[in-house]
Amino acid sequence: MKKGLIYIFVLCVGVLMLVRSHLHVSLGDNIFSAVGISPWLGKNTGLHLPVILGFILLLIGMIGTVKIYKPRYPKILSRIIIACVAFMLIFPWASEKLMFVLKHNSNGIHSIDYLVENSECHIKTSDYVAKASCSFAFYNYGAENSITIQPVFEDRYGDLNFEASTVSIIPHSKVSLTAEFIAEGHEIDWSGSGYIKGVGIEVEMDGVKKRYNKL
Repeated sequence: MKKGLIYIFVLCVGVLMLVRSHLHVSLGDNIFSAVGISPWLGKNTGLHLPVILGFILLLIGMIGTVKIYKPRYPKILSRIIIACVAFMLIFPWASEKLMFVLKHNSNGIHSIDYLVENSECHIKTSDYVAKASCSFAFYNYGAENSITIQPVFEDRYGDLNFEASTVSIIPHSKVSLTAEFIAEGHEIDWSGSGYIKGVGIEVEMDGVKKRYNKL
C-alpha cells in the first residue's frame, strides 16, 4: 500500500509539472525558475526540462499505480487518464478566477500580469525615425486604470530606444491594448519593416518598473 501511495504521489507531481496556468506558463517552469534553474536547455529553444521531467514522472507514476491497483480496480487506467486530462483543462480557468479573487483590491505593478506570447509589434523605419505599432494582452486583476509601456527589442532592433507610452486599462479584466511607439536618432540610417511576436516590455505603475522578457 505504501508503494502504491508513492506511485500516486509521483503521478501527481508529474501532472503538476505539465499543467499550464492562465498565463500559458507551466507550474514546472515556475518551480525551475524559483530554484534558479532555467527551464530550457538553451535560450527558449531545444529541450524543455519541465516537460521532459513531467512526462517521465507521469509515466512512472501511471505505470506503477496501474500495476498495483488494477487487480482491485480494473478500470483504473482509463480513470487516471480522464482525471489527468480534466485537471489540465480546468486548471487554467481555475487559476485565472483565483487570481482575480486574490488580487481584486490590489494596486500598482503587482495587480497585473502580461501575456508575452499574445503580443506583437509591426516596426517600420525610415528617415531617422522608427515606428512600432503594437498590441499587448494583460490581466488587470485590480483597480488600476492606466499603465505605461515601453517595448524592449533585441537583435536587429535592439539599438532602437522607443519612447514609453501611457494607455488606459480596464480594471478587473483581461484586456487587449494597442499602442504606437516612436524612436528617433541618427543611428536609424536604414529603411525597412519587420514583425515581432512575443514582445519584451518594461511597464511602469506608480513609479515602479517591471520588465517582462520576450519569448
